[in-house]
Amino acid sequence: MLWLIPVLATYFSFLVGVNGLELISNPDYIADASASVQRAQSKYARYVVSAFHNNDKAAPNVNNSNNKGAIQLMESGYDLEYYGTVSVGTPSQELKLNFDTGSSDLWFACVRCLACGAFRTKYNPLVSTSYSDSLAKWRLVYGDGSSASGHIGFDNVNLGGFKIRQQTLQLATQRSQIFDECATDGVLGLGFDSLATVPNVITPMNNLIQQHRIKEPIFSVFYGKASEGGGGELLFGDYNPNHIAGNLTTVPIDNSQGFWGVTIETLGSGNHTFGTNMYGIVDTGTTLLIFPDDVAYSLANKYNATDNGDGTFKITCDKSQLEPLVFTMAGTEFVVPPDSLIYVEQDQSCTAGFAYAGMPFSILGGAFIKNHYIIFNVQVPNIQMAPSKRA
Repeated sequence: MLWLIPVLATYFSFLVGVNGLELISNPDYIADASASVQRAQSKYARYVVSAFHNNDKAAPNVNNSNNKGAIQLMESGYDLEYYGTVSVGTPSQELKLNFDTGSSDLWFACVRCLACGAFRTKYNPLVSTSYSDSLAKWRLVYGDGSSASGHIGFDNVNLGGFKIRQQTLQLATQRSQIFDECATDGVLGLGFDSLATVPNVITPMNNLIQQHRIKEPIFSVFYGKASEGGGGELLFGDYNPNHIAGNLTTVPIDNSQGFWGVTIETLGSGNHTFGTNMYGIVDTGTTLLIFPDDVAYSLANKYNATDNGDGTFKITCDKSQLEPLVFTMAGTEFVVPPDSLIYVEQDQSCTAGFAYAGMPFSILGGAFIKNHYIIFNVQVPNIQMAPSKRA
């Protein structure tokens, strides 16, 4: 799912699993691939350089028997977006949030946001006995001109039983109408602290570590496919071996920009090589695979896809005509099969699982993630990946 705004991310609804979030399909939400590209371009706007053209290591030794950390997730729009429910305040108020490794802000609408959609849940700080206010303000402006702003507060946040004391909250009192098109109430960023909009903020993940709520400084992600029943799982402080098929490969992370950055040693399909030594960002808040324009066009040529002029490509709906797309990282091949290179639209036409957004780097979004189990280690930092499977 392309979560292209720093606060937009994949949509999950978590079924209680081992310290994690389990995803369930939500057939009612309608999303489209082109919108996700636009959001991604907006999210990474400062990196856009062109406009649209009309060492294996053992996994952490974690006890998997504890159910804490579990949040139920929901998958929407046939693998386009994922979100989960988070409890905020005392008594708890439940909000549907995107979990986004491509951003580091925790923000959502509050009751003072008159411009926010009436059908969204709005957090009410006035009824929370654990809430404390501040005089500080915040504002986000995205590349497409959309924005959100409000004030900063502090309250307790519960992530599947892990209680964070006095987490910094960015409460939106104003936001652009585009956010009402989302299925969620806000975003919980899982990027690094340096990516946060508000200076010196400790992200929820780092608060889990500093407040000794989790045993290991990790979270892990499994995305289910709608074609296989949907669902998925996000685990804080843990990983689930039941979703791992094969050996884990450790991939170094470049977090100098606050992202989960990796080196794609080669990108290929069959006898074709589309790029070498490419920088990529593992982004749970983006739906598609987004590549530099020249790489995306080479892929389109390989897969006989035609440019839609909005960053996306029209592609055959027949997966038997497509070859897998292969990423090599840390000397290991990670495969995106043909079924993940196709997104079926409402009119039954098909959009390719890859796109371009005028950026000089790649984004490994949901099309990649839903085929691999990923353990994110915040402190090393690194990720560990293996082919995924349903439990």
